[in-house]
Amino acid sequence: MRKRRMGLSGSQQNIAVLVLVVVTAMAAVVGVIYSQSRNQQAQAAARSAPTMTIETEPEPYYPRLVVVGDSYSIPNQTSSEWPRKLATERGWRLTNMAVGGVGYVQQNLDKGKKAFTGNVDAIVALAPDYVIIAGGRNDVSYPRETGPAAAQMFATLKEQLPESRIIVIGMIHDNRAPTPTAVEVNATIRREAEAAGLPFVDALTENWLSDPALLREDGMHPTAEGQAVLRDRINEHLARLGI
Repeated sequence: MRKRRMGLSGSQQNIAVLVLVVVTAMAAVVGVIYSQSRNQQAQAAARSAPTMTIETEPEPYYPRLVVVGDSYSIPNQTSSEWPRKLATERGWRLTNMAVGGVGYVQQNLDKGKKAFTGNVDAIVALAPDYVIIAGGRNDVSYPRETGPAAAQMFATLKEQLPESRIIVIGMIHDNRAPTPTAVEVNATIRREAEAAGLPFVDALTENWLSDPALLREDGMHPTAEGQAVLRDRINEHLARLGI
């Protein structure tokens, strides 16, 4: 006699499937709630954790110096020119616009040599901390024109660079006595600088290169020692100006 197999009826199977679905759904809901709870705990912990900031040293600031001048200030093969020495000693960045044979009026555009006044836009674009304009010897052929040219240059720089310190150095000369015209031109530069409210350093009257040993073989331009004297004299005047 065969035994009858015991099995689930159709209704029982449906109930079992329903129970399985409900259990699965509840497990999924619990998993979502647990995950959200963990995320909320992590966020709360992150908010309550102390904020760490990394302090960095500020970048050092190096003031910029622009020099406009003639052959007494141009770069040379021994790197002994006073603008370089001055900037190096003071830790300044240097832009040397000095060109031999030029002045406030005197220029030689055929050789790309602009007068001092032709550098105004370039100076303003650099927004320097300090501007030193040194020279005038090459303007002895233009005693009448030098004054208006210098006045316009000084006025424009003061207007365009209100935060810059602008210093005017008169004619730098060798140890020979200057001509009356040279003295006149130097006095004109002084007058226009003072009228513009700019400090004027009278290198001609102080005769910085009076010792012939400070001059090269041409008897006009300074040796490395002469350049060091120029740097020292200019440094002294800057210190008197609080610079």
